[in-house]
Amino acid sequence: MGGDTMVGTKHEGMKGLALTVSYENVEEAQRVFDGLADGAKVTMPWSPTFWAERFGMLTDRYGVHWIVNGGLNALPPMA
Repeated sequence: MGGDTMVGTKHEGMKGLALTVSYENVEEAQRVFDGLADGAKVTMPWSPTFWAERFGMLTDRYGVHWIVNGGLNALPPMA
């Protein structure tokens, strides 16, 4: 469910929530990250990590927190 902010109420952005999107290929993930980054505050630059070929985090111009993964790596099974 979603709703609009009441007229005259300042929108303060989302708090306590991040949207995560994961893509099989890095190129698609990079395209999405770059699109979201327009006017955003990048909180984790686009870079390699142990669970994915590339990963990045940002808060978009509307205050939405995003986590983007590209090329997920297979993780070893937990013991």
